[in-house]
Amino acid sequence: MICVYVKTGIAPVIISYLLYMNKKLLLSGFIAAMIAVPVTLHAADFFPHDRDSKNMQNVFVAGAEAFHNLYVAGGSVTIAQDILGDLFGAGGSVNVAGNTEKDLFAAGGIVNVTRPVGEDARLAGGTVSVDAPIGGDLLLAGGTLILTNSVQVGGDLWAAGGTITFGGNVAGEARIAGGEIFINGTITGPVTIKAERLSFGSQAHVAGPITYRGVNEAVIQSGADVGVIDFEKKEARATGVRDAFKFSLGAFFFAKLLMMIVVALLLIKFFGKKVSGVVASSSEKFWSNLGIGVLGLIATPIISIILMVTVLGAFAGILLLIAFIFFVLIGCTIASLFIGRLIEKLLKMKFDSRLTWKTVLIGIMAGAIIGLIPFVGWIAMFVFYAIGFGAMLRALRGTLEAS
Repeated sequence: MICVYVKTGIAPVIISYLLYMNKKLLLSGFIAAMIAVPVTLHAADFFPHDRDSKNMQNVFVAGAEAFHNLYVAGGSVTIAQDILGDLFGAGGSVNVAGNTEKDLFAAGGIVNVTRPVGEDARLAGGTVSVDAPIGGDLLLAGGTLILTNSVQVGGDLWAAGGTITFGGNVAGEARIAGGEIFINGTITGPVTIKAERLSFGSQAHVAGPITYRGVNEAVIQSGADVGVIDFEKKEARATGVRDAFKFSLGAFFFAKLLMMIVVALLLIKFFGKKVSGVVASSSEKFWSNLGIGVLGLIATPIISIILMVTVLGAFAGILLLIAFIFFVLIGCTIASLFIGRLIEKLLKMKFDSRLTWKTVLIGIMAGAIIGLIPFVGWIAMFVFYAIGFGAMLRALRGTLEAS
């Protein structure tokens, strides 16, 4: 099913990617990084403010208005305003041109950061460029990663990509995996690298020990200040397309997780009452929704295919399949919200009748972690997806009957 592919179907790839980036350490760091979304400020700002906005494709945030925890999504997103708390951005392209006092989360085809981030930054995209100081840790995933001389990382650097160019300064340790890596900056702590090709430029300075696993020995240019490299040669067959595939899917998962959070937040913002009702019905009519969801997930694609092979029903079959994919994706979001609300109840957390961004984060992160468990976790997530899909179909039917 489409929904299973979005989250649970790539679980083995996620595991491989995390193991490639040094096993338990990165897994715990990745989960902690994603869970460490702002909880200190009660206010959360959304942009665009209204669902009728005609500028969803091009979102530009600027002006005198003070934002705290800002959540913004669109086709092309530019934030040219200082953020007092945390910034959460997703889009085809994301350009951060304003100061962020606390954490930054950004995912997109192209991500550019040109202004300082006070604490941690987590970035994922096809091309990611950082040209500003980062007060805490910096986590990057993407095809091409560029860190200029202006980058000053106050904590640790974790990066995975196809081509990585680094020319800044890292106060802590660095863990880097990629195809081609070029280091021409300063790293104070220990360095762990896995790559096909590694080069140190003339301005490179590494104070800590270097552990390098790769196909070729490192190239060290004249003037570089690096110590002894603990080099472990790996087989050439492990490189190339397979590694690039791992990197791409790892970045895809990271970006997909961020996008799902943003979509869920926008649904709550613009359709909060309706979505809350659907989530509530997920638990109130558990078995009924499960049955409807499973039937819908199985029967709808079959009906679509049957229609498409007929002359008169081909167009209707295509439309039905497109609608099916759309509603399955929305059903996935409903399922994540259902998981979040269920956990809130199990932990006896205080919550309003309305869904909040805390419910979103708890549900999506819990679903991602459950989806990493082979077989049992995949089955559990399929059940949740079926319930969410069934509840959404029931709500859709009620809306059509009312109209």
